[in-house]
Amino acid sequence: MLDVFKCILNFILIRFNTLLVILIVSIISSCSNTPAELKESFKEAGGNKKELTKVIDYFGQNPEDSLKLEAAIFLIENMKWHTGFFIGKDEEKGLERLLLQTKELADSVLEFKKKNPNIRGNFSAYESGVKLKAFKTSIDFSLFEQIDKVYSQSLLKLVEGEYLIDHINKSFAFWDRINQRKPMEFDTFKKVILPLQVANEPIFTNTQIFDSLYYHTFFNGNHYTEDQRDSIVLGINQYFTWYRSPVDKPLDVGLFGFFLGTKNSCFQNTSSAVALFRNLGLECYMDFIPTWLDSNNGGAKHYWCNLNKDGAHQLLFDAYSVGDGYILKDRCVGKVYRTTFEANIESPIFLKKPSEEVPSLYNNPCFVDVTDLYVKTFDIQVPVTQKQNNSLLYFCVFSNGEWSPLHFGLYEASSQTVTFKKMAYNTAGCVMSYENGQFLPASEFVYIENDGSVSCIKATEKLGDMLVERKYPWKKRMRAFSARSTGNYIQAANKPDFSDALTLDSMADVLEPKVNLFKGSDGKRFKYYRHIAPKGWKKTETAIVRFLATSNEVAEKTMDYHELKGEIIGKGKDFEKVFDNNWETFSEGNWSGMAFEKPVAVDAVAVVPRNGNNGIVEGDTYELSYWADGWISSEIAVAKDTQLKFQNVRKSAVYLINNLTKGKEVLPFIYTEGQQYFINFDTLNIKNNKPVKY
Repeated sequence: MLDVFKCILNFILIRFNTLLVILIVSIISSCSNTPAELKESFKEAGGNKKELTKVIDYFGQNPEDSLKLEAAIFLIENMKWHTGFFIGKDEEKGLERLLLQTKELADSVLEFKKKNPNIRGNFSAYESGVKLKAFKTSIDFSLFEQIDKVYSQSLLKLVEGEYLIDHINKSFAFWDRINQRKPMEFDTFKKVILPLQVANEPIFTNTQIFDSLYYHTFFNGNHYTEDQRDSIVLGINQYFTWYRSPVDKPLDVGLFGFFLGTKNSCFQNTSSAVALFRNLGLECYMDFIPTWLDSNNGGAKHYWCNLNKDGAHQLLFDAYSVGDGYILKDRCVGKVYRTTFEANIESPIFLKKPSEEVPSLYNNPCFVDVTDLYVKTFDIQVPVTQKQNNSLLYFCVFSNGEWSPLHFGLYEASSQTVTFKKMAYNTAGCVMSYENGQFLPASEFVYIENDGSVSCIKATEKLGDMLVERKYPWKKRMRAFSARSTGNYIQAANKPDFSDALTLDSMADVLEPKVNLFKGSDGKRFKYYRHIAPKGWKKTETAIVRFLATSNEVAEKTMDYHELKGEIIGKGKDFEKVFDNNWETFSEGNWSGMAFEKPVAVDAVAVVPRNGNNGIVEGDTYELSYWADGWISSEIAVAKDTQLKFQNVRKSAVYLINNLTKGKEVLPFIYTEGQQYFINFDTLNIKNNKPVKY
């Protein structure tokens, strides 16, 4: 009886699927009944509509192709958001030959690395081993110029029916191959395997070379464990870290770009890597931030790969590095988006009023918010200072001297507030409206506390004094460079080869990014002095070295000392730059020193580590501003030493220091308990008034 019931049920399901497919095809075939999204795509396709309807008709004939029909509809409905161009068969063959050449070079570099694991640097150091010079002359780069000249247009006008049918069939065959190893849901398949592009890279008509170039490069067969999968990712990472392509001109060619090396941008590298990982059957996504919170490169996105391991654990791949959380540990991130082939109906394009402008970041709806995969987030509500005409407002952060959008939110006119979803704590900025291509303030400066509450930072009428030491925080990268100078020491000698050298002082601790004074010769006179890196370490990582004396033996005075001038001597890259009095240049040499005509006594040695020149520099002119619906200039002053003292400035404000003489990097800060705390860098804890230095 049970078997009979199963037969009846299967018959009903088959009949239902058949009727469903017939219904879908009949609806689509009838122009007046075509679903709105599909109808709009057909309209935008223009003369190419007939090619797209071929696909619908083809997969609508067989009830067993119901999922393929759904896939076809998914692709056609979303093609209007994507542009690209096709690589013809002739160009593709040329590109294949080029890639085989670059792959051969990459393999030889990796082989050299395996045999010489202790050698540092990329393949340029191995020219004799891989015959790089001869290889460069054998490559025909004209193909890249041909590809670069092809005009990019909407996929709806480009894709031919035969190609799309073939693409869908191959994608489903690949899905079956993936499912033999590990099941992949149809929804994941649509996002990962089915899309025609990762970004807007070229589309290739022949995908068979993918397997020969990539699939069997890293493993054979269809089955591999999670541990093997991670080793594959690490193996791929070796190509990025150890291989530098001879191709000088960046070009986004998707999957093919993998062996073209790391001269491409993070966007191009990530596009290539995601395409590669997906071609290996891995669930991989292209994630990005709209802007770094603590960067001087405001509005610049950064892209990386996210490989989903088990739904809860993310394996990040950032072109040069691989490891859990690598991207977020080193930089401040306030919002993370994920690129998609499918349009997100909750994006600004769909939420705005018809006449409302949106920033360029949100001109395309193919992204979703995945910030909560990376950091703890909150939905926040921010009061708006005045009524708004637009539907959308933007949470903006200040970097590179301008405001950059971090996220968007719907304005609620009844409560005169705006809600932003999935916001990271310890993020500070200002709500802005976007009108006529400009961001206009719509709130006080606000800070998201670690419990999700929102604190306003408002300038008060109360006045106080301020002591400023920096215009931009001491970046982690620069701290690392300064740490490398630990162990450097000062020597004096009377022989030019320093064979009789006497060590005067050493740098036991990490140097602060300012003028650091060390012991001199204690009244003794020497003809040669130098600042040198420890034995075995080639770089001093130093910006400034000055040999100082209290006597009047030289003309130029520095602080309480006179700077001694002699003949510059040294060893290594840019050793002479420590004497150019420029805080932004630095020496990567082994040592830098001076030879004097006759022996002199040095009373102190001033050393400034490699630093980025974001402290206060004696003699430079600075402007202090505070935020009150715009940056308001408070005072302009010339630095007399490495600190700036201001009197009678507004309290509880957000401040900004600009160097009017030179230097670009600036970041807003608050001032409390006699210290600066930089926004989106240090932890502010406004509500409890307990800020913490990074």
